[in-house]
Amino acid sequence: MEKLALSLYILGNRESNSNAVERFQRSGETVSQIFTNMLHIFARMGIDTIKPTEGQFEEVSNHIRHDIRYWPHFKDCIGALDGTHIKACISPSCQIHNIGRKGEPTQNIMAVCDFNMCFIFAFPGWEGIAHESRIFLQAPRKQKLKFPHPPLGKYYFVDSGYPQMAGFLGPYRGNDIIYLTFIELRLNPNTHSTIVSNLTDIVSNLTATVTNLTATAIFNLTGGKHTAHPN
Repeated sequence: MEKLALSLYILGNRESNSNAVERFQRSGETVSQIFTNMLHIFARMGIDTIKPTEGQFEEVSNHIRHDIRYWPHFKDCIGALDGTHIKACISPSCQIHNIGRKGEPTQNIMAVCDFNMCFIFAFPGWEGIAHESRIFLQAPRKQKLKFPHPPLGKYYFVDSGYPQMAGFLGPYRGNDIIYLTFIELRLNPNTHSTIVSNLTDIVSNLTATVTNLTATAIFNLTGGKHTAHPN
């Protein structure tokens, strides 16, 4: 129980190793070993807990069904797949491969969210310089990760950084995308009240809106304490 308490103390409060040493009266080396081991355990637990519920992909999301802009054209969309960068505390000798686009060390995380902003897959641990497509192509290949493949005829929305392939629908590349946050759309439906004149606009705007699910969900999960920004 002490190992769990120590790890949750660090994670939940963003505490340093030295503060944990003082709080639990353990050596710095012991605290570091415990925390590292518990992180591996949490990662393994996540594979079995962060997943779709049974039969989830068989039902059409109410966010699609009850929106005349998207129903029935996008009835087979089951969620959004996207990446985000989280600030990382890394020793100077290892920072070079973790410097993201904003010039700070980050961890690149790929995640899948459903329309209720619940995570159904997460793939953390990638260095900040890793490209989205590289992470994306690795996830389905590693069986131990239990990636939730879209059933036949279903698909995830992805942004333009990911390959266009069966089961993954990206924005129409001929259009500029106006990004609308999922929260803005949920709180103010009139945000999107303008009649869209063609199907490519609908695909692009819906894709942009839905793929913001991951960044918004991560922001909510961390209580806004951790800086998260899309790839």
